[in-house]
Amino acid sequence: MQPVKKIGLLCVMLSWAVCSPAAPSSPSLRNGFTDPPQAGKAQTWWHWTSLFVTKEGIQADLEAMKQIGYSGAHIFATSSSPCPPGDYPEILSPEWLDLVQYAGKEASRLGLTLGVHNCPGWSLSGGPWIRPEESMQMIVSSESHASGGKRQKIVLPQPETRHGYYRDIAVLAFPDVNRHDTPQLKADFKEDSLSNITDGDYTSFIRLPIAKEGSSAVVTLSYDTPYSPQFIELSFGEVHLFVKGTIEASADGKHFREVGNFDYRIRTDMRLPKCIPLNDGARNARFFRVTFNYRPYRYWMKPANVQLNEIRLLASPMVNDVDTRNSTMEDSYSYKPFDPAYTSPGIDPVRVIDLTADLAPDGTLDCTLPQGKWTILRIGHTTTGKTNGPSHYTGLECDKLNRRGLDAHWPGMMARIEAQLKPTGALKYAIIDSYEAGGQNWTEGFDEEFLKRRGYDLKPYLPAVIGFVVGTPQQSARFLFDFQRTISELFAENYYDYFTELCHRNGLLSITESYFGPFDYLRCARNADIPTGEFWVGSGTSISRMPGSAAHFHGKARVGAESFTAGPVEGRWQQDPAQLKIYGDRAWIHGVTQLVMHSYVHQPYLNVRPGWTLAQHGSHLSRANTWWPYGNGWVDYINRSQFLLQQGTPVADLLVLSGESAPNNYPTDLQLLTAGYNYDFCCVDDLRELVQVKNGRITAPSGATYAVLSLGPDRYLTLPTLNKIYQLLQDGAAVAGLPPLGSPSLSDNDTEYAEMVRKIWGDSDTGLIQSVGKGRIIRSNDPVTILTTLNIQPDTELPEKVYGIHRCVGDTDIYFLYNDSTRTIHFNGKFRVSEDKSPEYWNAQDGTTIPAAVWRKETAGTVVTMTLQPYESLFVVFVPNKKVAPHVLDMTIAAPADEEAPTVSARVGNDRVRLFFREPATATLNLTNGKIQTETVRDVPAPVDLSDNWQVNFPADLGAPDSIRLNTLASLSESPEEGVRYFSGTATYSRTFLLPKGWNKPQRRVVLDLGTVRNLAEVKINGHKAGLLWASPFQLEISDFLQPGTNRIEIAVTNMWVNRLIGDARNTATIPETDGWPDWVLADKPNSGQGTYTFSPWKGWNKEEPLQPSGLIGPVLLRCIEIR
Repeated sequence: MQPVKKIGLLCVMLSWAVCSPAAPSSPSLRNGFTDPPQAGKAQTWWHWTSLFVTKEGIQADLEAMKQIGYSGAHIFATSSSPCPPGDYPEILSPEWLDLVQYAGKEASRLGLTLGVHNCPGWSLSGGPWIRPEESMQMIVSSESHASGGKRQKIVLPQPETRHGYYRDIAVLAFPDVNRHDTPQLKADFKEDSLSNITDGDYTSFIRLPIAKEGSSAVVTLSYDTPYSPQFIELSFGEVHLFVKGTIEASADGKHFREVGNFDYRIRTDMRLPKCIPLNDGARNARFFRVTFNYRPYRYWMKPANVQLNEIRLLASPMVNDVDTRNSTMEDSYSYKPFDPAYTSPGIDPVRVIDLTADLAPDGTLDCTLPQGKWTILRIGHTTTGKTNGPSHYTGLECDKLNRRGLDAHWPGMMARIEAQLKPTGALKYAIIDSYEAGGQNWTEGFDEEFLKRRGYDLKPYLPAVIGFVVGTPQQSARFLFDFQRTISELFAENYYDYFTELCHRNGLLSITESYFGPFDYLRCARNADIPTGEFWVGSGTSISRMPGSAAHFHGKARVGAESFTAGPVEGRWQQDPAQLKIYGDRAWIHGVTQLVMHSYVHQPYLNVRPGWTLAQHGSHLSRANTWWPYGNGWVDYINRSQFLLQQGTPVADLLVLSGESAPNNYPTDLQLLTAGYNYDFCCVDDLRELVQVKNGRITAPSGATYAVLSLGPDRYLTLPTLNKIYQLLQDGAAVAGLPPLGSPSLSDNDTEYAEMVRKIWGDSDTGLIQSVGKGRIIRSNDPVTILTTLNIQPDTELPEKVYGIHRCVGDTDIYFLYNDSTRTIHFNGKFRVSEDKSPEYWNAQDGTTIPAAVWRKETAGTVVTMTLQPYESLFVVFVPNKKVAPHVLDMTIAAPADEEAPTVSARVGNDRVRLFFREPATATLNLTNGKIQTETVRDVPAPVDLSDNWQVNFPADLGAPDSIRLNTLASLSESPEEGVRYFSGTATYSRTFLLPKGWNKPQRRVVLDLGTVRNLAEVKINGHKAGLLWASPFQLEISDFLQPGTNRIEIAVTNMWVNRLIGDARNTATIPETDGWPDWVLADKPNSGQGTYTFSPWKGWNKEEPLQPSGLIGPVLLRCIEIR
């Protein structure tokens, strides 16, 4: 495709006709922008979504990726699509591995690289080769009760055992304060085994009939005598737990008051008991009514009648929702202080008796307990039972806290893949996708690791992991912080770090998405070669700054993003390059530098369209998409942009501590970006181990520097962190933050802690800024206040909704700007560049670089006058210039008011300034030579309307006629003819027109304005390709292709699959099938021959849905631009 000469920059991008090239900068920088190197280009996930994989499909897929401009693909073997009738090789069978090797040979032939997800499916690291003892482990327990004062033998029930594996950790006894009489039960639904929920057996259960929207189920417990419980414990048996409800109490069984509530929306639950606090209204009650209500599930889950295993009321102080504090859930949060009013003393750790040595192998405890009632906990660990997936080949997930987990896992998948792909030279990457493996809170040797890292024995506090308060509630919260902190560190060291180590041993680079788990996201991303995030189209996961921050801090050029993932409503073939550009540009603003498309799904057939998908997930970006042959314009834009975004060092003013707690996924701070500042996060490990102060600036190992360290919103910091902060202040750093509310760790000495807080913040509020050592402490956690207080000028001053990021490459400054709005914005942008550097516009859409025409130096910066169209982006590159070329300092336009776009724009070329008038106007220029230049244009020819008399030609095999004539342009979806109305593909519009006399003069240029286009347009003038348009505004400068008199225009317009899919859903013809599969699909034909032209195993559209606008809608205009 030819480069686009697009009118999207400063209203009319016509400068190539009169401008000299931009001033020299680093040749490698300019050359790389023109011809980006392979490694940094766009890549794609390549999902093999079933066992139906063909060599011809592999070849066609990879050739299509090469054609569009990708540098490589990453294979995921999933079970997301059905297979047609037939026998297919199983994953990792010799036949399947032969297909993998064929993919490697084809990729190598085409100059593409391959990556492989480290296990079948996309989550996470597991397979049939993992034994239970090598798998993820979880703490389980059983509870017994006994009276002391004598020697006795007690048979302790073995705690829950999964996959036949269980090992003991400890047997602990402590005083019992709970009642153990069994309540009477009543339900408002039919259930013959209601007693299952109070029998103490966590394997028996009932089903709550709440699968339908609006449904509820009520269970009432009644006691013979009043009870004053502090908590209710609910045990469910669902992996995907979606339920909410209320707890009510009554003294008489008639008048109830609400005393508690719950709301669970858990994707991966370990099915351990959940403790819910009850308020004072539960005191002295005999009746307790629990109402369970339907809760909406995630769109990809099927609602179910919820399994309830056990209910019990507890008088003992408990840890509220302990599974959110003990790493049994993916999003367990490591420090949540209790309400200060919750002070009920729990188990005195001094009174916890260790009976572990008294337990016989058969589970018999032979012991003598002191007088009184005792609770005995038998605590052990079993496999979580979590398996990899979705895949046809599954097994247990490997241990994430112990290196033996990956040692057992790597040979199962990666070593076998390497044997096939290494000889081809194509394999370059191994991948860990986003964390979806549930929690883990034990591994062999965990108690020793805890003692080494935290400095005290965890055994007396283990009941807190089960849910009992040990000591005070605050002491339990602090122990659980230490417990989860240890788990987080082991996740980083023994899973994510070790994965990268194994990759390097085998000559591979690691790509990891280290988030959504019970760990420190930033720390786990530290050693990844390409730290990676994800973002979704529409309502879904937005891009996190965590991967970019890790890369900036540690000097990684490539920051990956699983890009354009979508759900069943937002996806379903609705994505075109214009929409995808919006989301991609936003990701770049937040630190991403390498887009990895989600997703290219393997297409086993050559002719069936739109073909296979990752079920309802993703933007369906494959060769079976209508616009794929024209998608390289968008991908070229990506590749040019990513080359620049991967160069040099990012510029940011603020380094923000991401908090002591894990997970630590802080949201994007748009307030900072809007104010013109950029920032990165760092984790506490990086702060303590790697941050230094050089020349008064916070310095990262990458060489990136920051003016200020912000302690962020977390008000609970550990003593080691305070010690590091104090040292940085002594060394001359500027640190901002409010005094902490306390330590989250039980390891810290409270006296030493208070003394360090006093050293840093003083004895009282002594003002906003105070000196500490050579540095300064700023009492604020408002980032803009911090920076303005220190008189740090914004890096950019831009209008609302225009965002910018900045990188330095040697003595060149690169700014990427993006207009995230539907408005055209004309503005004076200020950049914090004061050296002898000249601004240039580097346009990634067409690869051109030109000098900025209107700019001036001001105090502490450079002001550049520019215009950005809706959702337009632009690189402003400041290059060193000993001799500044003539340009405009300021320009005033006298013309009809147009706030969005000026009627005149200026260009610099051949040591002179040229003006481009799209309407009559007078322009007054203040030039660098001190002169005032005034130009007036009194007449600009009116546009010529070309919206009538078009012929439209359609391709064969897609249901449309050969051609139609349109007297007036309109959406094809409005056509009375079904084949046109439902058409999806590329339709070619053509007509002739007369070029008005005088329009081909040297001082005039002609612009083709296509108006509304759905969705891409390739333009030919007189048989010559003039350009490809894939984003608004659909305007093209065509002067060089025109001839006097009659001219012919052809516009190949490509829409999306939506209308044809809806039309096929409305087709009532009976299509022959075999085992539920259309015969025409099994024969790999392009259509059924009976009115159906599309097929996909996943049906995204139905016949009732409205059609979408389609084709060239216009109005189509020829516009004349006058040059002076």
